[in-house]
Amino acid sequence: ATESGKLNHSSFSILPQGCYLLEKKPLDKEEADAFSKTFYEQNHLGPDDRLVMACGTIDSRKGFDWFVALIRQYMETSPNAHSTHFVWIGAIGEKELFFHGLHDLRQQGIIGHFHHLDQMEDVRLPIRHADIFLLCSRIDPFPSVVLESFLMGIPVIGFDKGQGCREMIRETGFGMIVPYLNLERTVDAIDDLIENPSKSQRVKDLGPSFIKEHFQYKD
Repeated sequence: ATESGKLNHSSFSILPQGCYLLEKKPLDKEEADAFSKTFYEQNHLGPDDRLVMACGTIDSRKGFDWFVALIRQYMETSPNAHSTHFVWIGAIGEKELFFHGLHDLRQQGIIGHFHHLDQMEDVRLPIRHADIFLLCSRIDPFPSVVLESFLMGIPVIGFDKGQGCREMIRETGFGMIVPYLNLERTVDAIDDLIENPSKSQRVKDLGPSFIKEHFQYKD
């Protein structure tokens, strides 16, 4: 509406609906340990590998095709390519999009750096292992997974357009904002966070208390 010019003089605030995870019991340690062991073994991951995660139904709105393009760009240009892996959590919505993406990764011989987990009830199990959460939706008001990442002390990389959480990421310093769909700048942002752990320390130190204080789902 604002882009059409009909609401040029109006102001908008996009508010998240709260963090579901605050309503859940702590993870069962045995279940969490078993998941971690299976996840790392089945995906041939080592303890020093870095994980960039995204979450959502696999479709074009959520940016799965762009995510695949990013993996290809990252593997071609980043000095950290050998130890960085990309994980998508979510059901397959657009099957052709998914399988064409896999085809492209196979053709470049980098399919081993992509991992898919189906939709699950409790995303804490995989996301707690992420080094970076990547929100690559073309359009997304404020997905709960951004708050969940903050709660677990994980920095978020998002776009400067099309996403309602960009102001919070900027104002809190709990991640980085890159130009819309820009592959090169996103590769740089991932490497910056990987190579400079101190840049992620703010969300590790302050993210959990920030979410608990301000984003209770019941509120």
